[in-house]
Amino acid sequence: VAACNSATAAGLQAIGVGEGVRVGLFMPNCPQFVISYYAILKAGGTVVNYNPLYSVPEIAHQVNDSSTSIMITLALNALYPKVAACLGNTALKTVIVSQFEEALPPIKRVAFRLLKRKDIARIPQDEKHLSFQAMLASGATLRPVAIHPASHVAVLQYTGGTTGVPKGAVLTHMNIYANTVQCGLWFTGLRHGEEIIVGALPLFHVFAMTTVMNLSLHTGSTMLLHPRFVLQNILRDVHRKRPTLMPGVPTMFAALNNHPDIGKYDLSS
Repeated sequence: VAACNSATAAGLQAIGVGEGVRVGLFMPNCPQFVISYYAILKAGGTVVNYNPLYSVPEIAHQVNDSSTSIMITLALNALYPKVAACLGNTALKTVIVSQFEEALPPIKRVAFRLLKRKDIARIPQDEKHLSFQAMLASGATLRPVAIHPASHVAVLQYTGGTTGVPKGAVLTHMNIYANTVQCGLWFTGLRHGEEIIVGALPLFHVFAMTTVMNLSLHTGSTMLLHPRFVLQNILRDVHRKRPTLMPGVPTMFAALNNHPDIGKYDLSS
């Protein structure tokens, strides 16, 4: 992952990402999200998190409001067409597309391409589109970037918009780092390098961004990512893979407690 992160950062710099350049992430929880998030920061750019359930008008508003010029997404029909609809008529100029199955083990990768063929989007071959894998293999050299933690904008985190249109909260590198350290201190007894954290909350939201992704990196923990909260999958993974932390919201824990077969699963970890 570290090698992919640096290669991705170098590839992003090669297409112009640096200070002041806003790069959007439009995808569910997956390794590509994590790699891209830190690559954007390493390249000196600013991450703009997008809810993958957004409609085209919602995406277009946030693209223009944040001046997002590059978007990283997955070649899935549930995602890519909505991003494509914003190309050319918003601030969005370039779309970097990753194949979802690229993060899967070889056997599951083949199975996904066969069984989920209808879910895979067709991507145009033109100057507005760039393959995530091609960017990884670009061979570009990463240029170190001087970061000023208290003033350099790391993330534009958009609010939920419950009382109006979403608004971008400006988070500096110092904001994010301080929040991550606070979380690490709150969970007393964390064993650095030994914890396994369930990532079922969406990483595009500040809660999971901090308590799953950034805390995992800060403590050297393993991330057990789930693209979405599917109760049966969570129960099976906790039983088999023995995670030690699970940030969540009350409805998630209520669903676990009320599952009729909860006694069949060992949740003691």
